[in-house]
Amino acid sequence: MPDKEKFIVLAIAVALIGTASLYIYTARRDVERVDIADIDHDFAGMKVEVEGYINEVRGLQSIYLLNLLGEKKDETLSVVIEEQVMGSIEEQNEIMPGANVRVRGVVELYENEVSLRVTVPGELIILEEAYSKFTSISSLLENPEWYSGMEVKVRGKVTDLETIRSGTYFEIEQLEGGYHRLGCFVEDIDLSEDFYMVSGDPVVFKGTFLYDTSTGRWLVRGLEPPDVRTIG
Repeated sequence: MPDKEKFIVLAIAVALIGTASLYIYTARRDVERVDIADIDHDFAGMKVEVEGYINEVRGLQSIYLLNLLGEKKDETLSVVIEEQVMGSIEEQNEIMPGANVRVRGVVELYENEVSLRVTVPGELIILEEAYSKFTSISSLLENPEWYSGMEVKVRGKVTDLETIRSGTYFEIEQLEGGYHRLGCFVEDIDLSEDFYMVSGDPVVFKGTFLYDTSTGRWLVRGLEPPDVRTIG
């Protein structure tokens, strides 16, 4: 290739890199990290970054609507995801209720309601996959023989907690509604001393699903303490 052609190619490459850098800088500058609970009408027109758990997903003709939960269950934010943003996500099937995501977008007002619009690819990031990876409490209790002996991951709200000789027993109820409650047992751990958890806490727990002959109940038995978190 003649030197002149090489120079032209190099110049184009440098220009493209500069344009890409400017694009990244523009997309990231003046972005304020805020909590969902703090966003109100005063944020209209501002570009912000938030994190939350997806509570609902709806696909319309050219956009997707997400409802995000904040740290408290009653803190929510509507997020409008444009089609090109969703199309840039490799794990689109993970954009579903239960996924923990980080989004950047511009705060908008529509009919006096606050929402966040995301227009730039790469500004919707999955931090934690959805609880499609979890087994629902209702599925376990309605079909216990099917899951017997399986390693499962469950989530729910603590309703009862008791320390006994060989570990700690607690119950969780399903977050998604209904009245199903599941017993969980952590072996050789006194949660009252080694781990802080109280009734009402939302938790994630991993263990083996089995029938406990001593209590006459199906339960999840694990070796590690539950993960206490706000998950919707």
